[in-house]
Amino acid sequence: MVVGRRQKFTEVGRASVINPSRGDWITMAVWTDSFTRTATVATTSKTQVGTDINVPGGETWTIIHLIGGHPQGGSMGYGIDKIPGINASFPQSTAAAMTALEALAPGSQNAINTVVSGPAALSVHVVNAAATSGTARLWIKVIRQTSGQQ
Repeated sequence: MVVGRRQKFTEVGRASVINPSRGDWITMAVWTDSFTRTATVATTSKTQVGTDINVPGGETWTIIHLIGGHPQGGSMGYGIDKIPGINASFPQSTAAAMTALEALAPGSQNAINTVVSGPAALSVHVVNAAATSGTARLWIKVIRQTSGQQ
């Protein structure tokens, strides 16, 4: 079973600047967003958790946090289709951090600073320490920036 849930977003800023090539205004919006992916996993092979997260064209995302895991422990990470060789891997979060996933407890998140320009697809994965079936949950938080003509 695969479940994906999108968290509500919070706008963190807005700015307008002059477009030098056209002489008109460009408005940029900046806000945070997060996504949760869940899947039942029963293998020690690298396994994508849930569906891809699509970065729309015209947006730039900065991945800032990843938290999650599986009852068996192991590693977790993310991939970006535009950067095929990326090897973003972290230890899976502790049971306490998994319990705090909804509360997003301070200190339970892996700090990341990866920039992705859309269109692109993000994926999250686990590599478990044992092949026992269990639910893998991963939460990824991003800063989204968009610009457009006004």
